[in-house]
Amino acid sequence: MKITEGQLRKIIREEVASLSEAPRARRPMLGDIYMNPQRHQISIEFLEGGNAGWELLARGKAKSMDGTLADLQQALEAGGFVFSRNEQAY
Repeated sequence: MKITEGQLRKIIREEVASLSEAPRARRPMLGDIYMNPQRHQISIEFLEGGNAGWELLARGKAKSMDGTLADLQQALEAGGFVFSRNEQAY
């Protein structure tokens, strides 16, 4: 049985969705990278107690921010970000 291009895309989308997690579903870790549908990216720069530092890369411009973990969670959820990958290179 031959798979159509549309069926293949659906399978790929489902696989990617199963790997990605909503921010609320996971504990933030140093080096986490989150992506939203607009391809904007948030990377976690530091975590200390209830505080976090992160960098938002949107529209080709980086902006460093810090605040509470709740602030970070709110920014991720409001922007439609999902976990993309973790790079322990920091």
